[in-house]
Amino acid sequence: MGTHVDELTSEVSVEPAPDQGPTAGPLPEWEALARLREQRRRLDQDQWRTAAEGFDD
Repeated sequence: MGTHVDELTSEVSVEPAPDQGPTAGPLPEWEALARLREQRRRLDQDQWRTAAEGFDD
C-alpha cells in the first residue's frame, strides 16, 4: 500500500502481530499493584504537563 504526503512517499506493509503463546495465569498481587502505581504516576505526570497556566482545568 503506497502512501503520499506532500513530498514524502512511503511503502507500508502490514505484518501480523507475533503470537504471544499461552498465558501464565494472573499476575502476582504485588506486580499488579506496581503496574497500577506506575500508570497512576504517568497519568499524574501527563496531567501536570498538559495543565494550562491560569485556568482551572
